[in-house]
Amino acid sequence: MKQVINALFQNWKTTSAGLIMMTGSVVHLVFQLKAGTANENTWTIAVSTLVGGIGLLVAGDGSQSVQVQQKPTANGTGTARVVLESPKQTGQ
Repeated sequence: MKQVINALFQNWKTTSAGLIMMTGSVVHLVFQLKAGTANENTWTIAVSTLVGGIGLLVAGDGSQSVQVQQKPTANGTGTARVVLESPKQTGQ
């Protein structure tokens, strides 16, 4: 459980996006239910944004970093390529 909480704080941008997404979904659903205008579209939006928010909470994006490297070509211009790297695990 402690590792899960540490991961949430380590990836705080993704975690906050997930929490905001889920909170907005619940608030929207509550207002639609109180107004009596909830229909199939309301429920579809609520469920899909809740699932998306949960996905953001459990996303493991903190273990990868993106670096762009320039590789020279024959004519002297560079072409960019993206390299995904995982940080080295130390002491785990």
